Amino acid sequence: MKYSNLDSLMTIEKNVLLNKLKETYLSYKLSKNQAIAARGIEVLVAIIFIFSGIEWYYILVYIFVIIYGIYRIMKPNEEDQIYFKKFELLAEEFENFKRFKRNQIDLDIKAEKLSKIEKSIEKCLPLLIQVIGIGKVYKICAFIPVVNILIDETTLYRDPKSGPLNILLYGNLVYPSLEDFESSKIKEI
Repeated sequence: MKYSNLDSLMTIEKNVLLNKLKETYLSYKLSKNQAIAARGIEVLVAIIFIFSGIEWYYILVYIFVIIYGIYRIMKPNEEDQIYFKKFELLAEEFENFKRFKRNQIDLDIKAEKLSKIEKSIEKCLPLLIQVIGIGKVYKICAFIPVVNILIDETTLYRDPKSGPLNILLYGNLVYPSLEDFESSKIKEI
């Protein structure tokens, strides 16, 4: 099912949403062999730069790149648990948003802010629950040293400015977050 508007998104149950978030995230991630290859290329390029006669402070930066690359080879799934916790928080906040829209809970939210939250959900949530073509581009970028500092396979999840997950959880200058729908702020009717 394609989720393109708020009405179709409102039909998703909390556990289904959580499963879709996890499935989509895992489909974007590199496989174990791909991750080893991408990090290996990153480490190899850093080693080449270290021995190319660059300044000492660049050498320090590339040493950190090598250490981090080796760490990511050894623990490729370290970030997953962090994202899964964020998915649970997002699913809970979205469920509270749906309850608010059905007048089951009471919150003090202005109509203008609510409209922006709805636009935020319509824009961002489909990107997190449906596999989109840009995911393949992000996977390719994960193999390109230097580029993968800014863009890699988890960009949709970790980008603080325009990543849909961070927009929904923390907001940005254009879109407010769902933080008003945290369970601690809910008043039952």
